[in-house]
Amino acid sequence: GLGDVYKRQRMAAAWLLSICYVKFPQKTDEYLKHSKLDNWTYNKGIQKICESLRVDKDTKIMLKSLKRR
Repeated sequence: GLGDVYKRQRMAAAWLLSICYVKFPQKTDEYLKHSKLDNWTYNKGIQKICESLRVDKDTKIMLKSLKRR
């Protein structure tokens, strides 16, 4: 259904964020701070970044603080 398509698009956006973070951490930080993403995609993106292997503990803590409530 249409919901599935939308969900896949949001998942793709979340994955894209995590890939960008590995390559451009500073730019992605800025993007996250000013992003117009819906909360689900935004938080899922942060979760994906945290799951990516190159993120150290301090970065994880910093990213979790960026999560939207």
